[in-house]
Amino acid sequence: MKISRRKFLTVFLAVALAVGAFWWYRQSGSESLEQRYKLQTIERGDITQTVSANGTLNPIVLVNVGTQVSGTVTRLYVDFNDKVEKGQALLELDDRLLAAQARQSAANVVNVSAAVDLARANEARMQALFKEEYVSRQELEQAVQTRRSSEAQLAQAKAAADKDEVNLRYATIRSPVSGVV
Repeated sequence: MKISRRKFLTVFLAVALAVGAFWWYRQSGSESLEQRYKLQTIERGDITQTVSANGTLNPIVLVNVGTQVSGTVTRLYVDFNDKVEKGQALLELDDRLLAAQARQSAANVVNVSAAVDLARANEARMQALFKEEYVSRQELEQAVQTRRSSEAQLAQAKAAADKDEVNLRYATIRSPVSGVV
């Protein structure tokens, strides 16, 4: 039996192709798991992810800080981008004039208080003299009016002293909220 050359070549090519396919299949299946996959031992830890972006940040709340009194800044405690807490001193104004005014108001309270004491004593004397009919009703009413006027002046002096103390405290500017300057 004689096989033609063409048939021989066709059979040889088919067998060579089958052997090549079998060899390729065995080679691709023979890789170990370590060669096909990257293996890593599991460990506990933090996952860190960084995002970088360009843009503008706007505050949630914008607070304008101003003064109740005017003056020259003598001390500055914070600068731009400093973190501050609520109530923290930001700056101080020159408080010498405000302190002098507060002392003057306190002295005025003492002075008017003495005038009230004198007016009360004078009224008491006038009432005693009026009972004995040594003074007229008009003089008694004048003494009562002087006492009332002195008490009103005392209330005004105390209010002015309170206002001057508040103005003195306003010489230190404090942060109304916690945040960043």
